[in-house]
Amino acid sequence: MENKPIQKQNRTSYHFDIKLSAQLNLLPDYIKSKIPKSTLSSFRNSDYSHLFGTDFSNSFKDLDIIKQFAKNQKALKVYKAYNSIKNKLLSIFYQISPIKKIKLFKEKIVQVIEKTRKYLNLQRILYYFKLSKHMYYSWLYQIKHKCKDSVFNKCFKVWPNQLTITEQNKMKALFTKPLFKNWPIASTSILLP
Repeated sequence: MENKPIQKQNRTSYHFDIKLSAQLNLLPDYIKSKIPKSTLSSFRNSDYSHLFGTDFSNSFKDLDIIKQFAKNQKALKVYKAYNSIKNKLLSIFYQISPIKKIKLFKEKIVQVIEKTRKYLNLQRILYYFKLSKHMYYSWLYQIKHKCKDSVFNKCFKVWPNQLTITEQNKMKALFTKPLFKNWPIASTSILLP
């Protein structure tokens, strides 16, 4: 029987800030999911005060304040709400070049606002998105009351002056006919059944 060489297992090394954040229960879920539970447990139960240089570490400068903050559930929820807004804003703004295209993301924006308004003032959240209350409630209503027959997904009861998809397709068909090429839209729309 041959002796096979024993391969060393690669151990993951973690940055000290990760360990400290784990100890203070401030790690985001996506990072927690990548760390084994036993490792997280050891981070939570370790004492790092004996390490050389902790008094000069940026992580330890306001450790007492951080510990108090981590124990205050309301402050933690407010922080997570702010963080959620910040992350969503960054992801949206990285995807769009002109700011006017923000309407394309209205459903995502409304979801974030609805999720975070339990912890933050609505006016403050709207300020981050540069939205008025009127615009926000309009978007919220549009999302809650979608209509499949509408080109804009807007409910016909609330926004009655719009064409259905069927009517729009009929208009397109009329405009492609050479006879109606130079007719005004209002005159062509009379021909719709």
